[in-house]
Amino acid sequence: MFVGGNLVSWRSKKQSVVARSTAEAEFRAMASGLCELMWLKMLLTELHLL
Repeated sequence: MFVGGNLVSWRSKKQSVVARSTAEAEFRAMASGLCELMWLKMLLTELHLL
């Protein structure tokens, strides 16, 4: 995840489930990315940067 062109978060892990379709895989990726964005927003809010 980048903020202002700078890398602030990176994660890699083994998949716990196998998607049955590309749509399901894209949905899971989007949900994961959204969770990461929500965490970053809370962090920046706590640091009074947002």
